[in-house]
Amino acid sequence: MATMNAFYTTMKKPKTRIDHSLAERERLLVEKNRQFLISIIKSIELCGRQGWALRGHRDDSESVALNQGNFKALLNFRVDAGDGELRSHLENAPKNALYTSKTCQNDLLLCLKDYVQQIIVSEVKAQPIGALYTIEADEVTDVSNWEQLALVIRYLKGQKPVERLLEYVACDSITGEAICQNIMQSLTSVGLDPKCCRGQTYDGAGNMAGKEKGCATRFKETSPRAPYIHCANHSLNLALSKACSVSEIHCMMSAIKTTGLFFASSPKRSRQLEKSIQLVNTERREGGQNALPQIPLGKLKLLCETRWVERHTALEDFLTLYEPLIDCLDKIRTRIDETWSPKAVTEANGILTSISTPSFIVAYVCASYLFRYTKSLSKMLQGTSMDVVNAYEAINLVKDEIKSIRDNVDDEFDNLYSTMSLMAETAGIEITAPRSCHRQTLRSNVPTDHGGPKTYWKRAVFIPYLDSMLAQLNERFTTVSNQAVRGLLLLPQNLAQCTDDKVDDIVEFYGPDMPSQASIKQEIRLWKRRWTGESDVPKTISETLDVMNSKMFPNIHAVLYLLLLLPVTSAEVERAHSAFKLIKTKLRSAMGEDRLNGLMLLYQHSDIRLNYDEIVDMYARRHPRRMQFLNPLSEK
Repeated sequence: MATMNAFYTTMKKPKTRIDHSLAERERLLVEKNRQFLISIIKSIELCGRQGWALRGHRDDSESVALNQGNFKALLNFRVDAGDGELRSHLENAPKNALYTSKTCQNDLLLCLKDYVQQIIVSEVKAQPIGALYTIEADEVTDVSNWEQLALVIRYLKGQKPVERLLEYVACDSITGEAICQNIMQSLTSVGLDPKCCRGQTYDGAGNMAGKEKGCATRFKETSPRAPYIHCANHSLNLALSKACSVSEIHCMMSAIKTTGLFFASSPKRSRQLEKSIQLVNTERREGGQNALPQIPLGKLKLLCETRWVERHTALEDFLTLYEPLIDCLDKIRTRIDETWSPKAVTEANGILTSISTPSFIVAYVCASYLFRYTKSLSKMLQGTSMDVVNAYEAINLVKDEIKSIRDNVDDEFDNLYSTMSLMAETAGIEITAPRSCHRQTLRSNVPTDHGGPKTYWKRAVFIPYLDSMLAQLNERFTTVSNQAVRGLLLLPQNLAQCTDDKVDDIVEFYGPDMPSQASIKQEIRLWKRRWTGESDVPKTISETLDVMNSKMFPNIHAVLYLLLLLPVTSAEVERAHSAFKLIKTKLRSAMGEDRLNGLMLLYQHSDIRLNYDEIVDMYARRHPRRMQFLNPLSEK
């Protein structure tokens, strides 16, 4: 009878059964364990998002240090803020199951890295044209003296280009073959097929761009439809660098660099410059020179050694500080108000002499004037949404304007000459031409035809500088031009120029990626008829893709999609390098690769939201330790 009653009770109230009670207790325990692990993951995430170091000098259980690092401090903060599950865990859990050790941190960071990479790869594979992408790569030396290769992939999301850092790879060798192998292994490890790559952008180093053994050449053996494009920003940098090989321009840049180093190496000299700035501002106010603006207190910027396009900032600041610079150097040279060392006096005298010559002033005004045209181009090329057609149009715009200046060189130089005269007046000199002779090998000796100093400096500096810059721009952007022309022809505003020969060129290059290559010519005829008589037509690739019917024009859609996919610069890699130097510092030089990549991806991709439950599941399956985070009876 007792057995009958027990059977009746369990059938009527199933929750009273022992198996149900055990299952419910198991579920609550797993839920409680997952809650405290999510709190730990959120603390690690915050450190990664903000670029903070997780650990202090010592943060193990034996440490008695007051500051045990940001990670431990964040856990304590969460406990103080009312995180009961985390408090209970930290107070009651065994010391070997706290899940706060450096090993657990590394395991969780590896899960976070893999999760972010899975999100990126899923977005690549979700593209309407398939899992096609392009790559950017560049290496950098870290504080541990290891070569680290940064790999960035570019794909489209909602018809807009997206560039994402995939990972950093430690390189034992930086030959073209070794770098190519590292790139292909990284792509394969995250689930991307190297054969689906449709473009590669690197700098012009021999190991990356070499025609025989460079990384780009070797990568094309695996992915033949991935053309190499030299980074447009590097090309612009090289063009400006070579254009500045005109002797007067080169000497002027050297003098500005020396001036910046002179003040940067001594706080005393910097304070003297600030006094001169205040003196000049006072004279301007008391002298009624209201038209002249007040000079802000600041230091003289150093010329960037590698990025020539960034030198425009230093050049602009130099002009602003030119008057106080002359006053400051003169006081140091003559030892007025202060006692200066013989070395400082000698260097100040040399710098003052070099920046107070007609040659320096003319070269400075000419260089700063032309650098202003490349300033906006440089910033534009650094954008992640830049496509090859927009880059081509922007580069052509700058080239056409410089060519127009060359055609009207007399009027342009007349306008600049007034600025030169004002600088010369500030320096207390006159713009004069150097002595001429029949034969001269160390400087320009151009004839003036009795035109005076203006004609001499125009022919000796301005015209050679213009010609050199035009030649460099034309020479270094041919690859971008060749790729862009194919896209320009398919834009509605340029369809009239799309002849049969041009169509054959497009088919030869993009044919394998066309859904229906045989019907491309008929499709282009329909595409032309679609825009006949239309006044408001899209002008960019993105705008064209937004309004076109991909089912009606599948081949044209594929070509425009691939053109938008093509990277123009490797600026995203350079931005990753900047973040890399914030993550792996001298105090964190022993960081492992998995930990580094986890922190880097969290820092770089702050817009990717984390699914904590999925990360806990991933961690629990990989590292089944003392505590249970998955219910073995659940369907999960």
